[in-house]
Amino acid sequence: MIAQVATDTSLDRVFDYEIPDELKDVVRPGTRVNIEFGRRKIEGIVFSVSETSTHKGKLKPVLGVAGEKPLLSDTLLKLATWMASYYVAPIEACL
Repeated sequence: MIAQVATDTSLDRVFDYEIPDELKDVVRPGTRVNIEFGRRKIEGIVFSVSETSTHKGKLKPVLGVAGEKPLLSDTLLKLATWMASYYVAPIEACL
């Protein structure tokens, strides 16, 4: 499973991370996750989960989950997507 993670990096895109087997039951859209971004460890929000990735190289794993339940509901994720499109704003700013 692959998590598309939005970060607070102002790059206006999501990044693919592999979901380790031990986290597959808890990582879902809206969940805050800890990831390695370059050489830094940062927090991001899972925007979506899929079976495949368009990234050609090896994916870094999700390091862990921050919090016990998803921070954002499906409704809020859809609202953030609409806001980003309507206001031509970076998705991470809308999240």
